[in-house]
Amino acid sequence: MKRGPVIAFAVFLTWGVVGQSTVAVGGLPPVRAVAMVGLLAAGLLVELGILREIYFGRRPSWWLLAAIAVVTIAQILTGGVTLADDPVLLASAALFVLRPPWSFAVFGVIVAASAPFGEPGRWWIAPGIVFLSGGSLYLLGWALRLVRQLRLARRDVAELAAVREREAVMRELDAGVGAGLAEIARLLDSPGEGDLDEVTRLARATADEARRIAHGFRHSSLGKITDV
Repeated sequence: MKRGPVIAFAVFLTWGVVGQSTVAVGGLPPVRAVAMVGLLAAGLLVELGILREIYFGRRPSWWLLAAIAVVTIAQILTGGVTLADDPVLLASAALFVLRPPWSFAVFGVIVAASAPFGEPGRWWIAPGIVFLSGGSLYLLGWALRLVRQLRLARRDVAELAAVREREAVMRELDAGVGAGLAEIARLLDSPGEGDLDEVTRLARATADEARRIAHGFRHSSLGKITDV
């Protein structure tokens, strides 16, 4: 499947949102639970938008990072720090959107600021989770881009092979079929005694040569270029 890694990554992110949504529905009043589920889904959509830009080799726009930040704040206000899921997405988005060294500096600030998301007395757990999860999302995003680049490279190699094979076929046609047709034309311009038999022999030999080249063409990779 050409887009298998992308789909798998999207499923992975969606699964996390589903888990958080289950917690939100069970631990909040109905109205706030619905709002929290909507915010979690919004964060997922923005993160998928960032990954889409990365996959196609484009640096995500700054407004995507701003959107993740807004969603994170809204989650904290709606469900509290224990239900907010987007510090991880915000950390990875900072790495994707900003350029070094700012990306790493902001990532470090987000990791440090996530300490209140942890349990009392175990403040280091939340920063560790944000660091590992956000960094993993960043690496996975660039892995998706690498997969696409490899596919593009494979397609370019296939196209180059097709061009070279096409040139080889043209040389064979010129050397074999072209030469035979030129000789037939010469004989027909000034036919002499016995030339008809020679023309017949050359025509058959030329046809055989054309069939040989066509047979090789059908069994070659010419024209079978791998799509991305």
